[in-house]
Amino acid sequence: MNVTIIYPAGQFGSEITEIFELEVPHNPTDAHTEILETVFREMNHVDGSEDQLISFGCRSMSVGDYCEIEGIIYYCASLGWAKTDYSPEALLVG
Repeated sequence: MNVTIIYPAGQFGSEITEIFELEVPHNPTDAHTEILETVFREMNHVDGSEDQLISFGCRSMSVGDYCEIEGIIYYCASLGWAKTDYSPEALLVG
């Protein structure tokens, strides 16, 4: 499953919105929450196995970042994920 990761401008002093595409292996029965947890794990420094994060050359995922899966935008909250009403286009214009 292809997931779009959006680090919005203004987060941690960033002046631009950063966008990354991550291919997440999944089973057809996986819920979006399971896929989002995989994305969070892949996009954080944990144990040195974060190949995607290293290849993107970006900071770790944090509260306030977004993921888009199948046209649905999720917000990285302080505890888990929250579905939003944002459109992907609205986030890209900053």
